[in-house]
Amino acid sequence: MKRLIWLFLLIPFLAHALEFFPVAKFSGRRAILLKDGVGYYYEKTRPPTEEEIKKRLEWFNEEWKKLEEKEPEFEKALLKGEKKFEEELSKKPPPPHLKDFFLSVFRLIRLIVKEGINTAKPLARDYFSKAPVVVEAGFIVKRFDGSSYTLKIDYGKQEEWKRFPSDGVYFISSASGRYVALLTEDDFGKIRVFRLDEDKPVLLFEQIGTTPFAFSPSGNYFAYATPDRSSIVVVNKEGNPVWNIPMEYKIAKRKEDTGPIRIALSENHLGIISWIGIKIVDLKSGEEREIRLRGGKSILFNRNGNRIYANTPGEIYIYDLESLSLIKKLDYFYLKKRGFYVQYLASLSPDERFIAGLYDPSSFDNKVPLETSVLVIYDLERDEVIKRFENLENITGGLGGVFLPVSFSEDWSYLLLIKKGDVFELFKITKEE
Repeated sequence: MKRLIWLFLLIPFLAHALEFFPVAKFSGRRAILLKDGVGYYYEKTRPPTEEEIKKRLEWFNEEWKKLEEKEPEFEKALLKGEKKFEEELSKKPPPPHLKDFFLSVFRLIRLIVKEGINTAKPLARDYFSKAPVVVEAGFIVKRFDGSSYTLKIDYGKQEEWKRFPSDGVYFISSASGRYVALLTEDDFGKIRVFRLDEDKPVLLFEQIGTTPFAFSPSGNYFAYATPDRSSIVVVNKEGNPVWNIPMEYKIAKRKEDTGPIRIALSENHLGIISWIGIKIVDLKSGEEREIRLRGGKSILFNRNGNRIYANTPGEIYIYDLESLSLIKKLDYFYLKKRGFYVQYLASLSPDERFIAGLYDPSSFDNKVPLETSVLVIYDLERDEVIKRFENLENITGGLGGVFLPVSFSEDWSYLLLIKKGDVFELFKITKEE
């Protein structure tokens, strides 16, 4: 791991009512802002031994055999899908000259899937046999005062040869930066929640679950998805269950994808956004209310907990929490004229004047490299973009969830960016009075 390099620069970037001072730049993987510093993931590896390569090949052949045994199941599922597709075409037939084209495309997909398994086998065998062995992994916490400590991952009884380098790392903190939740591929399904004390991290509890997950601002509540993503569980800071909310919507007109995409917690409410809408749960009474919103991507509560900020690709919606009435909508065409596009909301400033959003520029311009994202900070009062940060890490990835490569401190005094290539940049934010 490269050494931490502190770069204190004198000249700020002026951005209307906010100023961004570059404070530090360092290297690592998957970082977040904490109470009094920055935390990031690390791995120490070594080459596999000949004996370990032999064990890996034996393991790989056994696992691949199981996959090949399931090939008839894949074929059956694809044939079933093709039949259903033909039924849908008969209900709403396309122009005659396109019908055969659509059916041919579906059959081509079936062929690609089937052949893809055979093509992937030698590549997968080569990767799993030769990949480095992770001998130590965890998170390094660097405080602003210069001190640091390491939060190591406990592999338990797992043999070293099974420890492959992991990009599937989820690491989030509460708004105050005092509580941290960790989910890694090495022990998939186990979420560890810590309290960061002055001298060390303290493990509070472990839960079996997956992304999305979130803390309430104080850290008194923690919410996460069950492994099958069929419900969201809310626990207190001792890890005891408070509510289990099924991912079912009364507003769903038919069987639709209602899996959670993002969640948010205030001290009194849980917000869940899915493809078909928003679910709001009162943490005191358990009452559930719904808002229909097609294509939902992310959700935030304001500091007072009386407003909901949500978005679909390119659009932002602001709702009153008590009535669930729409206060304001910033539509795609309005925002586009102002140079702001958003796929995921990242943060809302405490005074609710500024909102930060992320998008993938390759969605609009094929000349832009894939797997990068852009952070845009928008002034809701002046209706204009005040700052743009480019070449950030990809928005999605890691355990099938959504990864936001930015962190704001609770008071918006610091901003941490995860740039492409495992480079982190830390900014001090000051407000121009």
